[in-house]
Amino acid sequence: MEDINLKKEFIKYFGKKKWDEEEILSQLNEIGYALAKYLEVSPIPVVTEKMEEDSRFYTKELYIAISDVLISDFTESLKCLIHEYRHYKQLMCVTQKITTEPNYESWKEDLRIINQIKDPADTMCLSVEIDAYAFTKYLMDKWFNIEIIHYDPLYEEILIRYIKKNFN
Repeated sequence: MEDINLKKEFIKYFGKKKWDEEEILSQLNEIGYALAKYLEVSPIPVVTEKMEEDSRFYTKELYIAISDVLISDFTESLKCLIHEYRHYKQLMCVTQKITTEPNYESWKEDLRIINQIKDPADTMCLSVEIDAYAFTKYLMDKWFNIEIIHYDPLYEEILIRYIKKNFN
């Protein structure tokens, strides 16, 4: 079936919104391959789901889900992809006991307690979250020339300092 006919048939049965989602997911999965190589992990699938948060990394199933509402915004989806891939890298470091990683001990402790934390504001203080946000900020600028600024100026300063210490 020709590409144009495939697109028409797909849209006929699933709708234009779903076609657009699949096109963005295709791009995100390609970037995911590059991220996996950069982070020295195996590539994992990226899908959309109905969810309240923007995205989620499923630690047992090893895949990333991006909100079906957010997926239409490519830049926001890209931020989610990078952030969740960093969580994946953190998990791999801890589960594979890569003790040469300077953040190994703090990541190990954070991953042990993260599901016990009820207040999302407390989660933001964990080393795994600071690392994931800083990595996202760093990579969005380095790879895509997109400057990300956190809405909280104090947290933004923490991210900038973290990037200078860990990624430059």
